[in-house]
Amino acid sequence: MSRLSGALRVVQTPVDRSADPAAATFHRLTVADVRHDTDDSAVVTFEVPPGLEPVFEFRPGQHLTLRTVVDGDETRRSYSICTTPDHPELRVAIRRVPGGLFSNWALDSLRPGSAIDVMAPTGNFTLEHAGGHPGSVVAIAGGSGITPVISILAHALHRDPDLTATLVYVNRTVPDIMFLEELQNLKNRYIERFELLHVLTREERASSLLSGRLDGEGLERLIESGAVPAQADAWFLCGPLGLVEAMRDTLSNRGVDGRHIHTELFYAGSQPDTGDTAHDTTGVACEAVLELAGRRTRFEVLPGESVLDAAGKVRADLPYSCRGGVCSTCKARVIEGEVVMDRNWALEPDEVEAGYILTCQSHPTTPTLEIDFG
Repeated sequence: MSRLSGALRVVQTPVDRSADPAAATFHRLTVADVRHDTDDSAVVTFEVPPGLEPVFEFRPGQHLTLRTVVDGDETRRSYSICTTPDHPELRVAIRRVPGGLFSNWALDSLRPGSAIDVMAPTGNFTLEHAGGHPGSVVAIAGGSGITPVISILAHALHRDPDLTATLVYVNRTVPDIMFLEELQNLKNRYIERFELLHVLTREERASSLLSGRLDGEGLERLIESGAVPAQADAWFLCGPLGLVEAMRDTLSNRGVDGRHIHTELFYAGSQPDTGDTAHDTTGVACEAVLELAGRRTRFEVLPGESVLDAAGKVRADLPYSCRGGVCSTCKARVIEGEVVMDRNWALEPDEVEAGYILTCQSHPTTPTLEIDFG
């Protein structure tokens, strides 16, 4: 594999064909409980019917893609699982987004007994992707970015008695803090190994370090004061684009190895182009082949068309959610050919090096292409 002019070029790479086809399909689950957490968020618990337990096994940090029809149109969104594998319930947290089609529908409509389509857990914002058993973890979360982080930290602290963890959690005010009680319980349970720092942007805290918008300089001050460790085996950054970019850039400038920094976006705003603008991202006409759930399907990609849009014309079972390069649900692996991605907020560098792409952001730059959704 090589990268040429910003394009990803992969030729004849082996693929694991053992993935469960059920993972790429939706399953009808019943809502067992809806518990309001803050004024604008709720925790939704699903019943997993007998026989589907293996399909919905998950790693802390992964997410579920939910599907429904709103105003006659199919709508999908991904929400992180906010419990741990040893917990008997499958739960996600949903925060209302102003103007958000899915979140407003969910918070207004979901009740115990409601049924909704749910895809099996996916995502690599996990401890396993961070090496499995880090000795120290620092997480920085903003708003609803806490949902995968609380799962990761609760599981890691429970599993590894020697692990130390620090969480910096940014919100506007105390009433906006999701999982406030659960986080305090986690702090009390692991008081010697878990540091919990609440940063409020619209409320004054006793310490100026914990008041106001958290930017790169703010993180520097937290590190210099000793409130946040200067070194950690794994850094997890989750939240809106501005926060994640500022934290990542600050850590990189401090010499933190990028392989130890793991990011996930919960809101990317207008999602500005992060691709290489030196090349044309419209792509070329391409004869393509995809493999999913044991079936190979040929399709044509037109110039300017994304791989996902083109493939969706011939396969109705494709995995996708945000279509904005954020959630990684549409991830596939290039077997042969080249593509260029408009933007990538979801894949880690090692995943890109292994040939993975976000099909919603990818345009072929070769006349033939083969991809595998695994």
